[in-house]
Parts: sequence; structure tokens; C-alpha cells
Amino acid sequence: MCLCHFLIWSNGKRYEFVYVSYRKHQSYHRYILEKYLNRKLKRNEHVHHIDGDTLNNEINNLVVDDRSGHKKIHNSLQRCIAELYRKGIVKFKEGVYYV
Repeated sequence: MCLCHFLIWSNGKRYEFVYVSYRKHQSYHRYILEKYLNRKLKRNEHVHHIDGDTLNNEINNLVVDDRSGHKKIHNSLQRCIAELYRKGIVKFKEGVYYV
């Protein structure tokens, strides 16, 4: 079966989707992990893109976790950014963080 890919914007980020059957689509990162793990992901399992690029669906860039674990990942990222800001490695100007 040939997978038909398309993009959807959500919360300012692009996500890749695939049609998995007639009129049924699924996010590509979930599809990739399900094939890799050889099982369906549960509804409460979230997929995190480690490098923050929602279009980088390489298996080594994806990690699956439950909702609270996924929130911990994002909270730890926020703490890292704050620490890098305090050390002067990351800057903030006009609503944007940058290096």
C-alpha cells in the first residue's frame, strides 16, 4: 500500500499525517512508532519529537510516554532554556528565544 502524506498545522507547528485506509488518517509519527514497536499506541500515549522538529519522524527522534511523562519532558526543556538564559547562552528579544 502506498502511503499518501499531507501536512496539518496545529498550535503553530506542522505535523505530517498519512492515510492508513480509505478516509482514515493518522499522524505519521504515531504510525512510525506503531510499526517500530509492532503494536498500536494507546490513546493516552504521547509521542515526543526530541529535537522539536515535528517533521523529523526518524525513529531515533521519537519517544513515547504517557501524558504526565510527556509533560515532564516539556517542563525539563523549559528548565534547560531558563538555565541557558541565566548563563547568557540563550538570549530573548522581541518575544523570541535565540542562541
